[in-house]
Amino acid sequence: MKEMKIKSILFFKYFFFVLFIGYYASITLFTHTHIQNGVTIVHSHPFSNGTEKNPVKHQHTANGFLLIQVLSILITLVSFLSFSMGVLIAVLKKYILQKNEENLSICFYISSNGLRAPPLNIYN
Repeated sequence: MKEMKIKSILFFKYFFFVLFIGYYASITLFTHTHIQNGVTIVHSHPFSNGTEKNPVKHQHTANGFLLIQVLSILITLVSFLSFSMGVLIAVLKKYILQKNEENLSICFYISSNGLRAPPLNIYN
């Protein structure tokens, strides 16, 4: 069970690293502009420019621009929250959730399944 947990943690570490590298490469290498109704829109996603003799006309619909914006926000938010949670967990483990060295046996109470006997009265 512990080995499976370690493998899944390792998988997600590499998965998020590859996701981040892919996103960073996408926004760095494929930035381009469109002029839509007099408004210049700059965004990035992988696409082919074609060749000099046969350039590719690259256009989007209004819904396409909205989808690109939502996906970009989603990926940015997931990356930010993943990093923030990692930092928060590290800080909690280091400074706040330190092990308590006291004997905790006095804090544990013996309990049953919730049923109890009637009260006992002792008369002298």
